[in-house]
Amino acid sequence: MIEHAERIVYRENWRICEERAAERLARTSSLKWTRLFPESPAIQVVAIDGEVLGHVWYNGRRWIATEKGLAGPVAECDTFRDALLALACEAEPW
Repeated sequence: MIEHAERIVYRENWRICEERAAERLARTSSLKWTRLFPESPAIQVVAIDGEVLGHVWYNGRRWIATEKGLAGPVAECDTFRDALLALACEAEPW
């Protein structure tokens, strides 16, 4: 029961942090990112022209790009820049 309550609190905190990050990115132009959790640079919320694309996060070895609404990664990269570009390319309508 306690574990279930902890998961609920964690998910709600994540949701609130995502909303705040989206607000910070809403009036931006071009490719921008901001921290999901203010105290940690490990997870970045990424947007183009104010539209949130997803997350780029570090798993201790590689940078992972995850598109908004998808469970699996778009790319696993050696650098933050490469993961950021992979996410931006995935979202670009060709």
